[in-house]
Amino acid sequence: STRKESSAASDVYKRQGPDARVLKNIQIKRIQYSEAVQQQLNTNQIDTLTLHSVFKGADIDFGKSDTKSVPCKTYRVVGDIYEMDVENCERIATIKTLLIR
Repeated sequence: STRKESSAASDVYKRQGPDARVLKNIQIKRIQYSEAVQQQLNTNQIDTLTLHSVFKGADIDFGKSDTKSVPCKTYRVVGDIYEMDVENCERIATIKTLLIR
């Protein structure tokens, strides 16, 4: 069972392309939440582990992302249930907005 779990986790990182690279890059950083997102988490009783799990199966909507901003780029991360704007800086990724779909 452990082998299957680790295999499934590694499959996420085997995905190719810009979506996978961005998502992996965000996940290795310290994640913070804007005040508005923190309030949404509290109000809707969403724990941070649930939110972090969104990255594993998500896509990046590059049309709604700002990949040219400096020093931090902002990406729209789209999962099955949640959609969020993530400001991706050198050491920290901040979830700025959270939409429940």
